[in-house]
Amino acid sequence: MEAVAVRTEVVRIVDSQTKSWFEKLRNIKIKVLAEAKLSSITDLISIALTDDEISEEELSKFRKMKEKIRTKLKKILPKRENSEPN
Repeated sequence: MEAVAVRTEVVRIVDSQTKSWFEKLRNIKIKVLAEAKLSSITDLISIALTDDEISEEELSKFRKMKEKIRTKLKKILPKRENSEPN
């Protein structure tokens, strides 16, 4: 009886550590994605501020970049059943 209880506890601990590891990995992926895109967005904003206008090309690049970020985040983040649409 004690062996079963010990085994159950070990499985629970390993399971919680595995979930924690996957959450950390997910957070790292999100951080890397955010840092990579921050530089690109900063460049676009800098160009817009320098020439005091936003061209259609710049706006198009920004929208494409935004959609790529959302697509990648959808792959990284789990779906939530009760989440509200953005």
